[in-house]
Amino acid sequence: MDAEFSAAAATPGADQPWAAPTADLPTGVGQAEAAQRVQATLGSPTTQAAQGSPTTEATPPTPTTQATLETASTQATPTAESTRPTSGIQATRGANPPNLPNSAGRSGRRPWLALVATTGLVVQLAAVGAGVAVVATHDRGPETVRQAWSNDLVALGKPVAARGSVLVFSSTDEKVVDRIAALDPATGRARWTAPASISRIEGDLGRFTPLVVDDGATVVWLAPGGADDTVSVVAADAATGEQRWSYGEDLSVAAAPRVCGNGSAICLVAAADNDAGPPSKVVLDARSGRVRVEEPLGIGDDTREVGVDLILSGDDETLAAVADGGNLLWQEPATNVFGATADGVLFIGMDSVRRGDVYVGSPLNGLLADTLSPVAETDLNALVGISATTGERLWTRPGATLGCPRIAFDPTHPVRCVFRGTVTAGLNAAFANFGVTLEGFDLETGRTTWSWDAGDSWVFTNAAGAGPAARGQGGDFVLRVSDTRYVLRVRGETTVLDLERGPVSAKTPATGWCTSWSQRWSGVEWPYACDTAGRDAVPSAPVEFGGVRVGDDYVWLDRNGRPRGGPVTG
Repeated sequence: MDAEFSAAAATPGADQPWAAPTADLPTGVGQAEAAQRVQATLGSPTTQAAQGSPTTEATPPTPTTQATLETASTQATPTAESTRPTSGIQATRGANPPNLPNSAGRSGRRPWLALVATTGLVVQLAAVGAGVAVVATHDRGPETVRQAWSNDLVALGKPVAARGSVLVFSSTDEKVVDRIAALDPATGRARWTAPASISRIEGDLGRFTPLVVDDGATVVWLAPGGADDTVSVVAADAATGEQRWSYGEDLSVAAAPRVCGNGSAICLVAAADNDAGPPSKVVLDARSGRVRVEEPLGIGDDTREVGVDLILSGDDETLAAVADGGNLLWQEPATNVFGATADGVLFIGMDSVRRGDVYVGSPLNGLLADTLSPVAETDLNALVGISATTGERLWTRPGATLGCPRIAFDPTHPVRCVFRGTVTAGLNAAFANFGVTLEGFDLETGRTTWSWDAGDSWVFTNAAGAGPAARGQGGDFVLRVSDTRYVLRVRGETTVLDLERGPVSAKTPATGWCTSWSQRWSGVEWPYACDTAGRDAVPSAPVEFGGVRVGDDYVWLDRNGRPRGGPVTG
């Protein structure tokens, strides 16, 4: 099985670990002294329970230099706020837009759909080119990473860990997903591989990853069926790849399966085959594959899950919520949920996240290519809160999207981009009076918690056509400082943005993590270690948002989506 992909040892000296700067430390305090201060605060390090298990690190105290919060301008507060108790957050995002051709003209999954991208879309709907957004790591301690190997497969999405292996889906020019591979984190060699497929899943494919269940012992994915785009749900031993159970033979699946039932089950929406009509809600026992729920939905043929138990019927653009047993709780036309759209605006799908009894979502709209009249951003984008129980719209933020391009969406610290101006379709979309404001907000009430006006910054868009360089913004970038902190460079001005508090005062690291997009498939992106020019680099630390740690080894993807790995030292 190792012959499927090859792994090569890293060339000595080719990539050296970056020594994280101490600029964020109080004046006169070096890394060694800072580590001693942290150790004195935390006490003795916890003894590892088993050899090879990763060491748990405590996050150092926030430096006082980062504590100053700049006053953010007040923005419009969404209408009809509703206060509800806080509970768990569940997210399913970007399950809908088509994968379209790239600028080289290679066909995508729906080449017949003539669209151009609009400013607020989280995924591109037109010609897809390579893009890079620079993000950086914050100094998280004395541990560093040394690259020891690289693999020649092209991975789809961030790697995941299970039973001492690193699991990735491989992608080719002909197939978005071709195989699943379990890699040795110490050498990069494939321990086992098996065929895999995405069926009819479209949209934010960077989040389409193998599902790890049963305390890491079992991995679940979609395997190719007997007909085009049909699949089976397959579970295998994570260590050996030996199959444990399967469900279905020629299923048609339009949204990624997810782990549910507190980790004990797999949930998906699937039809018996491409011509079977309305699909069913299916719940499978993760350990045995036993069917817990198999209930027909009956709300349209082109049906997919766009949120946790939130269903979209593409036939009549209807949204519906489904109970645990599969029965419908409510259904509403999308125009009732998001409001009517202008002529030439095509509703494609939605991004959504759930918190407690509230779904928060924004439509994924496109402009038909022959729409030559200007369309307002407020007609293209709207962020709404919806009652999960009744479908009632609770609040609305016109012009807003769920999340912002180049800022990883974190439902515990949600951010939205609010766009203004107009857009006109054509070969290259034209924008007038364009502007964007970043806002922190409360998921349940929609209330704005902080805001920052980015002006006409193009770095917060994914629109097709000329990029930031053509608008004199070639030096703009987005740097990730930590799990919740970003450094934003906009028209020569630098702002540090904390997702919880808004703009703050802090120093800027010199290297870190970037985001790369597939040149072949829209909606496919991944983080990779880089310098500020976007070139591949060795990670400064084994951060969770960049890659995956297995014991004393760390694995990440490079700019081209190829796995790299090496030992963690320090």
